[in-house]
Amino acid sequence: MNTLGSDKKFKTGARSVVLTQICIGGFTSAGFLLKSGVPSAQAAIFGAFIGVVLSLFLSWSVARAANAAPEKQRISMGMLYLSAAQRFLLALVLFSVGLGYLKLEPLPMVVTFGLVQIGYVVLIRMQSKSNKILG
Repeated sequence: MNTLGSDKKFKTGARSVVLTQICIGGFTSAGFLLKSGVPSAQAAIFGAFIGVVLSLFLSWSVARAANAAPEKQRISMGMLYLSAAQRFLLALVLFSVGLGYLKLEPLPMVVTFGLVQIGYVVLIRMQSKSNKILG
């Protein structure tokens, strides 16, 4: 039994979260563009990109863990812990690319990444509550 509900419902929820994250990143990038110019906006866009990529990776790994071992919780938990480590390393690599290789400004990148992640947490909580209410 899939504890995430139907795959269609899960994919629709993930899609709406990602679209909202992109909107948050877009508005934040526009704010940095108006306040500080193009270089800040580019860094903000990259920060939003990092947040969206990590969210997509998280939803993919949760779905993979749920489908791989639905009755073996220990295996599923191990897969989730491994994906957490992979997400950390991916974030480290992407921030390193943005700061070191692309020479983007750190503040807009980190602020936008943080706002996108906060948006992710809020949206997931809202979806979780609406799923409990709707059954």
